Amino acid sequence: MVIFNNYCLRVNARHGPECRWEGGCLVAWLCLLLFFWLSNPSVSQAQLIPKLIPPSCAFTTTQPVAFSAAGGSVGASVTNQYVLTNGQGVILQVANNPNFGPQPAGGYLVYSVIYDNGSPVVGITAGGSVTAIAGTCVRLSAAYPVVVCPESTTCSLFTDQSIVVNLSGGQAANTVATYLLVNENGTIVSTSTSTTLLGPSTVGSYFAYELLTDVGATVSGITVGGSLTAVTVAGGACYSFSAPLPLRICPSIVTCVSVNLKALLEGPYDPTLMNMSTALNENRLLPGQQPSSPFAQPTPAGQPYNTAPWNYSGTEGKSPGFTYDADVVDWVLVSLRTSSQSANAVFRAAALLHNDGRITFVDPCLQVPSGNYFVVVEHRNHLGVMSATAVPVTNDALNFDFSIQQSYVMADPPSFGQTQINGRYLLYAADGKKDTYRENFDINTADSQLWKMQSGIFLHYLPGDFNLDADVNADDNVLWKRNNGRYSAVPH
Repeated sequence: MVIFNNYCLRVNARHGPECRWEGGCLVAWLCLLLFFWLSNPSVSQAQLIPKLIPPSCAFTTTQPVAFSAAGGSVGASVTNQYVLTNGQGVILQVANNPNFGPQPAGGYLVYSVIYDNGSPVVGITAGGSVTAIAGTCVRLSAAYPVVVCPESTTCSLFTDQSIVVNLSGGQAANTVATYLLVNENGTIVSTSTSTTLLGPSTVGSYFAYELLTDVGATVSGITVGGSLTAVTVAGGACYSFSAPLPLRICPSIVTCVSVNLKALLEGPYDPTLMNMSTALNENRLLPGQQPSSPFAQPTPAGQPYNTAPWNYSGTEGKSPGFTYDADVVDWVLVSLRTSSQSANAVFRAAALLHNDGRITFVDPCLQVPSGNYFVVVEHRNHLGVMSATAVPVTNDALNFDFSIQQSYVMADPPSFGQTQINGRYLLYAADGKKDTYRENFDINTADSQLWKMQSGIFLHYLPGDFNLDADVNADDNVLWKRNNGRYSAVPH
């Protein structure tokens, strides 16, 4: 974590008279406007490095800090590069496209740099300062602040504990330091003149800041319950905020909760037997099993949700001696959310799906805070589902059965929950291509293309095997044709 040491910074962005530009900008995948370009040649760009990076989790440590370019072409005669800097403006990474990969928790500033191919430019180097980027025909965007937070399952500390923040970087001479803890809404919940802050009593995401001001400066607005944006310094005195230090606050006392869930998958479901096939298990194709056939392809041990789009880092299924019960169908990913309008989860775990729909967890003691939760169940090639209402934790137990009720659907625009067979509800099959935002929770042509690429392969653990019978064939395509166009409104 770093501190702004350059106070009242001013940077001149100079553009030669022969520079010709077309407008451009970056937008995040969250559809946020990233950059507003300087349009007037020879204009001074004041405060290139913002004094405050807002407290808002844009990414977690397992997600790539990535954006998509939009807003017009810069032309073939110019080069567009992107730089990721820390809160002090030190360049951490330079890229030719706006994708910097996963980053540690902290606050960052992203810039776009455009320059004429025939014009020399200096300073676009990792380890240098963004303020050192220079050239006769260089255009530097305004800074776009990004905050990377710990995973929702990662606890920085627990409620009502004292927080000792490490905002290293050095305090400049003749300055006074004040420390603030704010929540995701930017409300100040604790202040101190030392690095020790009183922890909050509410679970959630918080951000610690160090505010440096000139000795003798009059500061107002540092009040518990007030807004961070209301902090002001009188008389034009210099001041600067550190980059935010993101923290995840978890419950101080956690008891074991029994999570009893049930769900059925359309693909392997047999309506006559009223249960699901265990063909993958019978052929020993589940992750970590040694296949019974010499023609089969084994899958590494461990739950299968450690890749995009889930990026779940749990170690379920990796412990020595782990085995599957004979009635296990496959793995599912279970999440508990406090809101039906957000993908943020307070709990995630990979679990085992049995042929009767029961979902069991590798760890029998689940640490789930008391509350009401929307239950989400995802499968690697079926359409994910969420409970239509919040489910309470009662007497240290949470119980929900997706097979006897419709899951979450949205009326406008209309979406899909589960399919129904003989009065039982099942997750839609054939959502196998999930590694991008658009393709997850949506059965479309990408899933058909996946099936075509894998068709004819058998005795493998593949996403194109929509009915989980260990053989990618025409039967799987029948499922895709039946469900093509189905999509879910579950936030993801």
